[in-house]
Amino acid sequence: MSYYVYSTSRSVITRDYFKHVLEGKQELHNVKSVQIFLESIMEQEDRCVCIERLFTSSKALQGLKRGLRFDITPAFVNNYLARFLDYISDRYVKQLCNGSWFRRILVMVVEPPGIWNQLMDFFENSLLSPKGVYAFAWLMAELLCLHPPLNEIDIVEDACKVLRNGTLLAHPDENIRMLGENIKRFYHTKLAEKRIKPIFGPGGRHDNDFDDFRRIAIYPTPDEFRSNEQPFYQPMHAIMDEPMENRVGRHIGNQFRLLREDMLCTLKDELLRPTELKKARFVVTLGGLSLKTITCESDDPNRLPPCALAVQCNKELGSFTDDLKDSWVSDLLPNGTRDLKHGAYGCFVHRGEVIAFAKVRRIKHFNRGDPPILPLEISSMESLEKTLICFKEHSDIQLRMVQAPLYMYEPVLRALQTKVDMSCMEALLVSGNDSLNIQTNLVPFDIINDIHRKDNRRLRKVLQSPKAINLDESQWESLRLAVKYRLSLIQGPPGTGKSFIGALITKIFYQFTEEKILIMCHTNHSLNQFLEHLLDRGINKSAIVRLGSESTARTEELRLAHELAMVKGTRYREISRYREISKRTTQDARDHWEAQLNMTFRQYEHIKADSESIVRLLESTEPGFYRAFIPKPSMENEIPDTASVHLYTKWCQNKKPGNDTFYNDEESQSVWNLEPKERQTLIFKWKKTLLENAAVSVCNNAYYLNQSQEWLQDASNDRIREVLARKQIIGCTTTGGAIYASILRTICPGIVILEEAGEILESHALATIGPETKQLVMIGDHQQLRPKINSHSLSVKKGDGYNLDVSLFERLIRTGHRCTVLSQQHRMCPEISKLVRELTYHDLIDSPTTKERPALCGLQDRVIFIDHDSPECEVEILERLDEELDTSRANMAEVSIVSEVLENFVSEGYSLNDIVILAPYSGQVTFLREEIEQRFGIYHFDEWDSDDSTVFRRTKVDTLDSFQGEESRIIIASLTRSNDRGDIGFMADRNRVNVLLSRARDVLILVGSVKTFASSVSGQGVWGPLIRILREHGHIYEQLPITGGGNDASSE
Repeated sequence: MSYYVYSTSRSVITRDYFKHVLEGKQELHNVKSVQIFLESIMEQEDRCVCIERLFTSSKALQGLKRGLRFDITPAFVNNYLARFLDYISDRYVKQLCNGSWFRRILVMVVEPPGIWNQLMDFFENSLLSPKGVYAFAWLMAELLCLHPPLNEIDIVEDACKVLRNGTLLAHPDENIRMLGENIKRFYHTKLAEKRIKPIFGPGGRHDNDFDDFRRIAIYPTPDEFRSNEQPFYQPMHAIMDEPMENRVGRHIGNQFRLLREDMLCTLKDELLRPTELKKARFVVTLGGLSLKTITCESDDPNRLPPCALAVQCNKELGSFTDDLKDSWVSDLLPNGTRDLKHGAYGCFVHRGEVIAFAKVRRIKHFNRGDPPILPLEISSMESLEKTLICFKEHSDIQLRMVQAPLYMYEPVLRALQTKVDMSCMEALLVSGNDSLNIQTNLVPFDIINDIHRKDNRRLRKVLQSPKAINLDESQWESLRLAVKYRLSLIQGPPGTGKSFIGALITKIFYQFTEEKILIMCHTNHSLNQFLEHLLDRGINKSAIVRLGSESTARTEELRLAHELAMVKGTRYREISRYREISKRTTQDARDHWEAQLNMTFRQYEHIKADSESIVRLLESTEPGFYRAFIPKPSMENEIPDTASVHLYTKWCQNKKPGNDTFYNDEESQSVWNLEPKERQTLIFKWKKTLLENAAVSVCNNAYYLNQSQEWLQDASNDRIREVLARKQIIGCTTTGGAIYASILRTICPGIVILEEAGEILESHALATIGPETKQLVMIGDHQQLRPKINSHSLSVKKGDGYNLDVSLFERLIRTGHRCTVLSQQHRMCPEISKLVRELTYHDLIDSPTTKERPALCGLQDRVIFIDHDSPECEVEILERLDEELDTSRANMAEVSIVSEVLENFVSEGYSLNDIVILAPYSGQVTFLREEIEQRFGIYHFDEWDSDDSTVFRRTKVDTLDSFQGEESRIIIASLTRSNDRGDIGFMADRNRVNVLLSRARDVLILVGSVKTFASSVSGQGVWGPLIRILREHGHIYEQLPITGGGNDASSE
């Protein structure tokens, strides 16, 4: 809320004054000039344009920063400073340049901290007017939310003092009390982890373990890698036991720590225990490295990346062949290995110790060298410093690429570190209590009444839907709760139309609210499907934008890249000259820091730890030692530098100074009396210091250059922000949402819809939710596959309560939150649906259309289990899904059976477009693909191919887990496991079996060993009942039961 109403009539004097200050014609040299300039700022009608113009003039910004400190009195604060802070509090000002300009203004006000310290003093002594108190409280709330936090102010400690004072929370003005409540909430959020008992709490285990998770570097340090102590994270029940004021902050920090530990689990496997990994795993390791330069170049004209070290590979590329090298030269090995593609991650290693993490950047003129040069973005300034030092000290540094998908972790982790204002989260951290699940009133009451009537025709008319709407009872109830309440959960068993109901909910929000709607899905397939449903419901494509690139033909025009290419006549194209001037000003600063960086890097390259350099170092850092090396004056009463170097050299050679030193006191004598070993230790230390100083100089300039690059990138991202601002509906995957998190925060979506919510990690969901979230709708199925994680120790199955693989959707349902369940499925024929009904969804109803499927051609049954007793074999392929296996599994007998079944379908005239082949193990998928290629000439197995020249190219062969959320007319599944132990690995998981049984519409064929699955101890809960059902209904066969072939069901 603004305390001031600004006049629309402009004073000619102040208007001209504003212009003259910006142009450098008027200097802010005293209190009066600053007051007039502030008045001129606050009389500008368009606040955003005013701030843009302000950032065109570095002189005006510097003058304002200096001038605000001319008069730090209660009168100035209550009048001018309070009004200025109110002026910049506009929400659109906060969005400028992705929030970077707003942050720079706040920093200008409070650093150095003289103004802030006075504000604290005035508040504590009741010298602020109500307007001054409001401005002070607003500023404190904003500073608490800044990430990274300011260096010169302990804002958390100051917030503690303010809350202890009690004035804000008891103030008669409601708006000030609300700010006080915000400060209280932000304070508890930031302080939550610090209140944990030190003996059990965070911090102190290594140099990257802090009690505030926001200080933790995303990538581990060498000290962290060496640490064997158990990291700090908590089970969910410990979080829920906390009082609500601590619970939100503790939960965000815990989700950050758990997700990061999952990332570290993979990294440690690859980097610390490589000999224990699967033999067939190919890890790229490059040796013979040398530094060539440091660069900010990029082949992408729209990207302004941070600095990267350009490293030349002087030796052969590990075990690469010449064609792999040629492939790298042309395109960074896209067809050889994925480890060195653009954006791949690796780490510098010296004798087994990790130095720093880095990301590959594509710059063609570097990559095409002979030998090639590889630009690498170092993860942090600290890591860059260590890398520079190590390259000077050692010649045997290696670059080891990692296969862990770090790109999926980093944006989510960074987004979590920015979370402070999470008032919307309280409803997510109560157990089955709807008291916090309030009605939002975003959708008009008469529309909610229309939904209560459950009139399909009326709803179609209201929504202006081009297609008929026929909802069943469960769909009506889901629709009603989703548009009415702040939080709604909808479970959609397979085939019940989750995307359909989600599209209707979105259409209501789109048509009857003005809120931005963010739709987030776990997979690109689901996102495209959801967006196509929106188009089918009559939502104009001009209202939708899709983040990411993997679109379908129908969603291609919705892509952000397509929208950016089509931007014409918009505000971006008519951008004010002031913003262009601001960009040029930042570009000038960027060019300055680039020149400084190049200079300091050349100095680093040619650094010599010779005697002369060390003597100069001692002059500034070790005056006692330098004093001992000062020679006697020459006849001209001068002290030549060369004589000091000569004395230092004698000292290094363990000689005595004789009569050459100017000072002969006790301190100087102690230097010359040092033992040879002590002298060598000091010499080593000073040489190290010279190197460190050179590296620090490079890093300092790299930091400022990166900051300039970031500011320029923010300005360049205005095109993206403008496109998103013009769209009401924004669609993205969870990874895309994290990548665009900073831009989405400025767009402030009021409604968030999570589709496939049962597959989305809670940390990913929390990274999406912000203070502007007014309504959250989650649609998913927690009885299908859980989110994928790498660390078994953090899983539900491990039983320690960390439950990282439990989605927010599942957690809320398990703790008693109200959830509607869609009850009618439209996918599976009754013979297939009875399997999932008896095992999982006992109330699932078959739609009448499922009973009208055409008769099968050439088959006696729609559900077929082909039994065999051929044993499985071990395959040297990484299988992360099964923590009990070091290698993957395959079954060559099943490969042959599947191939024969496929051939039978072809002979009967079935379209290969309608058939999908699945297997739980990646090893089996590999052999299935090879067999089908050799037998049928199929070359593309894992994607749909529109080329009609080879009909077999349309068959999809994939892992079971990768096919969740999809369906096909015919599913052929190779179960793979067959042994005398009854060992079925992760196929004992009920959720995975549920996915297996619910993908097919018309025909489900399972190929496996009945004996193995029936005798499994771990799988008795699901495979025992399933095999009993299959036997009772005669679905178990010894071979494919073709029509007229005499293949009766097995009698066993």
